[in-house]
Amino acid sequence: MLSRGRYVTKPIKEIMDRVTGFTEVKAARKYRRRTVDEKREIVEETLSSGRSVEEIARSHEVNANQVFDWRKQYLKGRLGVDGRECALLPVTVNEVNESCADEAGDRSSERPLA
Repeated sequence: MLSRGRYVTKPIKEIMDRVTGFTEVKAARKYRRRTVDEKREIVEETLSSGRSVEEIARSHEVNANQVFDWRKQYLKGRLGVDGRECALLPVTVNEVNESCADEAGDRSSERPLA
């Protein structure tokens, strides 16, 4: 140890060895992204089997809270449609005939507003 006035200093290597022991950084945890089909299969398993959501979630290495969220989405119809993604359909817009436009205007005026 070195002495400077009133303070006793330690060699820099000893200080660095002690400091680096506390600065170890853990590797970032990687999370698996599930496809809509995988989510749907897990949810359907929770709805059809007699097992608890927690058991099923654990068997698929998923947090039970996440599975409950997927169930809510599934029951509201927001977790895909029967394994297929929704597709856009082609639409053709024709010009409106004046007589058709007049009829539509007449019908709308017949109904009282709420």
